[in-house]
Amino acid sequence: MKIVVFGLMLSTFALMSACSKDGDAVPDIDAENELTYDGQVYPLTNGTFELYDFDGEHSNQEFSVFDATRVNADLVPIYVFVDLYAASEPFSGGTFPFMDVDQEDVTDKYYFDDGFVILNMNLSTQDAESFLPVTGGTVKVSGSGLTYSMAFDLQLDNGKHVVGSFEGAFEELDGEVEATAAGPVDRTIQLIKKNE
Repeated sequence: MKIVVFGLMLSTFALMSACSKDGDAVPDIDAENELTYDGQVYPLTNGTFELYDFDGEHSNQEFSVFDATRVNADLVPIYVFVDLYAASEPFSGGTFPFMDVDQEDVTDKYYFDDGFVILNMNLSTQDAESFLPVTGGTVKVSGSGLTYSMAFDLQLDNGKHVVGSFEGAFEELDGEVEATAAGPVDRTIQLIKKNE
Protein backbone atom coordinates (compact mmCIF):
# COMPACT_ATOMS: atom_id res chain seq x y z
CA MET A 1 0.00 0.00 0.00
CA LYS A 2 2.80 2.42 0.92
CA ILE A 3 4.52 1.73 -2.40
CA VAL A 4 1.33 2.54 -4.34
CA VAL A 5 0.79 5.82 -2.44
CA PHE A 6 4.44 6.79 -2.89
CA GLY A 7 4.20 5.96 -6.60
CA LEU A 8 1.10 8.13 -6.96
CA MET A 9 2.84 11.02 -5.20
CA LEU A 10 5.83 10.76 -7.55
CA SER A 11 3.54 10.61 -10.60
CA THR A 12 1.62 13.67 -9.44
CA PHE A 13 4.85 15.59 -8.85
CA ALA A 14 6.19 14.61 -12.28
CA LEU A 15 2.92 15.66 -13.94
CA MET A 16 2.93 19.02 -12.14
CA SER A 17 6.53 19.62 -13.18
CA ALA A 18 5.81 18.75 -16.80
CA CYS A 19 2.87 21.16 -16.91
CA SER A 20 4.75 24.16 -15.55
CA LYS A 21 5.75 26.94 -17.92
CA ASP A 22 9.38 27.38 -18.90
CA GLY A 23 11.11 29.80 -16.53
CA ASP A 24 8.34 30.08 -13.96
CA ALA A 25 10.33 28.67 -11.02
CA VAL A 26 11.25 31.66 -8.86
CA PRO A 27 15.04 31.65 -8.49
CA ASP A 28 16.94 32.10 -5.25
CA ILE A 29 19.17 35.16 -5.79
CA ASP A 30 22.09 36.19 -3.59
CA ALA A 31 22.40 39.82 -4.75
CA GLU A 32 25.60 41.81 -4.27
CA ASN A 33 24.37 45.19 -5.64
CA GLU A 34 27.19 45.45 -8.14
CA LEU A 35 28.13 44.45 -11.65
CA THR A 36 31.34 43.62 -13.46
CA TYR A 37 32.10 44.77 -16.97
CA ASP A 38 35.46 44.53 -18.75
CA GLY A 39 37.28 43.77 -15.48
CA GLN A 40 35.83 46.77 -13.63
CA VAL A 41 33.36 46.49 -10.75
CA TYR A 42 30.57 49.08 -10.57
CA PRO A 43 28.23 49.54 -7.58
CA LEU A 44 24.49 49.40 -8.24
CA THR A 45 22.45 51.68 -5.98
CA ASN A 46 19.04 52.11 -7.61
CA GLY A 47 16.43 50.23 -9.57
CA THR A 48 13.36 51.27 -11.54
CA PHE A 49 10.63 49.35 -13.32
CA GLU A 50 7.70 49.97 -15.60
CA LEU A 51 4.78 47.55 -15.80
CA TYR A 52 2.72 47.04 -18.95
CA ASP A 53 -0.64 45.35 -19.48
CA PHE A 54 -1.06 41.60 -19.89
CA ASP A 55 -1.35 40.88 -23.65
CA GLY A 56 -3.21 37.57 -23.28
CA GLU A 57 0.01 35.53 -23.16
CA HIS A 58 2.64 37.55 -21.30
CA SER A 59 3.01 40.24 -18.67
CA ASN A 60 5.70 42.74 -19.65
CA GLN A 61 7.88 44.57 -17.13
CA GLU A 62 10.95 46.70 -17.92
CA PHE A 63 13.72 46.91 -15.31
CA SER A 64 16.67 49.30 -15.02
CA VAL A 65 19.48 49.22 -12.46
CA PHE A 66 22.20 51.83 -12.16
CA ASP A 67 24.68 53.67 -9.95
CA ALA A 68 23.27 56.98 -8.70
CA THR A 69 26.10 57.82 -6.28
CA ARG A 70 27.82 60.18 -8.66
CA VAL A 71 31.12 61.96 -8.01
CA ASN A 72 30.24 64.17 -10.96
CA ALA A 73 26.65 65.37 -10.48
CA ASP A 74 25.81 64.92 -14.17
CA LEU A 75 27.36 61.47 -14.66
CA VAL A 76 25.75 58.03 -14.23
CA PRO A 77 28.68 55.60 -14.61
CA ILE A 78 26.62 52.49 -15.40
CA TYR A 79 23.01 51.87 -16.48
CA VAL A 80 21.46 48.49 -17.37
CA PHE A 81 18.04 48.04 -19.01
CA VAL A 82 16.16 44.78 -19.70
CA ASP A 83 12.66 44.22 -21.09
CA LEU A 84 11.18 41.05 -19.52
CA TYR A 85 8.13 38.98 -20.47
CA ALA A 86 6.57 36.53 -17.99
CA ALA A 87 4.12 33.86 -19.14
CA SER A 88 1.82 34.77 -16.24
CA GLU A 89 -0.72 37.30 -15.07
CA PRO A 90 0.30 39.30 -13.13
CA PHE A 91 4.06 39.53 -13.78
CA SER A 92 5.99 37.00 -11.70
CA GLY A 93 9.64 36.27 -11.13
CA GLY A 94 11.51 33.53 -12.92
CA THR A 95 14.41 32.89 -15.30
CA PHE A 96 14.32 34.93 -18.51
CA PRO A 97 16.66 33.84 -21.34
CA PHE A 98 17.28 36.18 -24.28
CA MET A 99 15.10 35.13 -27.23
CA ASP A 100 14.56 36.39 -30.76
CA VAL A 101 10.76 36.63 -30.96
CA ASP A 102 10.91 36.72 -34.78
CA GLN A 103 12.79 33.40 -34.89
CA GLU A 104 11.67 31.51 -31.76
CA ASP A 105 8.34 30.36 -30.33
CA VAL A 106 7.81 32.21 -27.04
CA THR A 107 4.45 30.62 -26.17
CA ASP A 108 4.35 29.78 -22.42
CA LYS A 109 7.96 30.95 -22.04
CA TYR A 110 9.60 33.52 -19.82
CA TYR A 111 12.02 35.56 -21.92
CA PHE A 112 13.52 38.94 -22.71
CA ASP A 113 14.11 40.33 -26.17
CA ASP A 114 15.63 43.76 -25.55
CA GLY A 115 18.27 45.24 -23.31
CA PHE A 116 21.28 47.50 -23.25
CA VAL A 117 24.09 48.82 -21.09
CA ILE A 118 25.11 52.48 -21.04
CA LEU A 119 28.52 53.57 -19.75
CA ASN A 120 29.12 57.08 -18.41
CA MET A 121 25.80 58.68 -19.26
CA ASN A 122 25.68 62.46 -18.92
CA LEU A 123 22.35 63.51 -17.40
CA SER A 124 22.45 67.02 -18.85
CA THR A 125 23.33 66.19 -22.45
CA GLN A 126 22.13 62.55 -22.46
CA ASP A 127 25.34 61.66 -24.27
CA ALA A 128 27.23 58.53 -23.26
CA GLU A 129 30.67 57.01 -23.63
CA SER A 130 29.14 53.72 -24.84
CA PHE A 131 25.70 52.33 -25.70
CA LEU A 132 25.91 48.53 -25.82
CA PRO A 133 22.89 46.48 -26.98
CA VAL A 134 22.33 43.06 -25.40
CA THR A 135 22.57 40.12 -27.83
CA GLY A 136 22.20 37.18 -25.42
CA GLY A 137 22.24 36.02 -21.84
CA THR A 138 19.88 35.41 -18.94
CA VAL A 139 18.09 37.51 -16.33
CA LYS A 140 16.71 36.04 -13.08
CA VAL A 141 14.12 37.91 -11.02
CA SER A 142 12.33 37.25 -7.75
CA GLY A 143 10.04 39.49 -5.73
CA SER A 144 6.95 41.55 -6.35
CA GLY A 145 5.39 44.94 -5.67
CA LEU A 146 8.27 47.39 -5.27
CA THR A 147 10.89 44.96 -3.91
CA TYR A 148 12.85 42.73 -6.27
CA SER A 149 16.06 40.72 -6.49
CA MET A 150 17.65 40.53 -9.90
CA ALA A 151 20.71 38.74 -11.29
CA PHE A 152 21.95 38.94 -14.86
CA ASP A 153 24.63 37.63 -17.18
CA LEU A 154 24.34 39.55 -20.43
CA GLN A 155 26.25 39.18 -23.68
CA LEU A 156 26.78 42.51 -25.44
CA ASP A 157 27.15 43.31 -29.12
CA ASN A 158 30.86 44.08 -28.61
CA GLY A 159 31.44 40.42 -27.59
CA LYS A 160 31.89 41.23 -23.89
CA HIS A 161 29.73 40.22 -20.93
CA VAL A 162 28.26 42.15 -18.03
CA VAL A 163 27.47 40.14 -14.90
CA GLY A 164 25.74 41.55 -11.83
CA SER A 165 22.93 41.56 -9.33
CA PHE A 166 20.76 44.01 -7.44
CA GLU A 167 18.28 43.68 -4.59
CA GLY A 168 16.15 46.37 -3.02
CA ALA A 169 13.25 48.74 -3.49
CA PHE A 170 12.62 49.58 -7.14
CA GLU A 171 10.88 52.82 -8.01
CA GLU A 172 8.02 52.54 -10.47
CA LEU A 173 8.21 54.81 -13.52
CA ASP A 174 4.72 56.20 -13.87
CA GLY A 175 2.61 59.31 -13.43
CA GLU A 176 4.54 62.58 -13.68
CA VAL A 177 7.79 60.93 -14.73
CA GLU A 178 6.15 58.98 -17.57
CA ALA A 179 4.31 62.04 -18.83
CA THR A 180 7.47 64.15 -19.14
CA ALA A 181 9.74 61.75 -21.04
CA ALA A 182 9.56 59.19 -23.84
CA GLY A 183 11.81 56.19 -23.11
CA PRO A 184 13.10 54.29 -20.05
CA VAL A 185 16.41 56.15 -20.00
CA ASP A 186 14.68 59.53 -20.33
CA ARG A 187 12.19 58.63 -17.60
CA THR A 188 14.99 57.45 -15.31
CA ILE A 189 16.90 60.70 -15.89
CA GLN A 190 13.75 62.66 -15.02
CA LEU A 191 13.33 60.56 -11.88
CA ILE A 192 16.94 61.11 -10.77
CA LYS A 193 16.64 64.87 -11.31
CA LYS A 194 13.28 64.98 -9.52
CA ASN A 195 14.76 63.21 -6.46
CA GLU A 196 17.90 65.40 -6.22
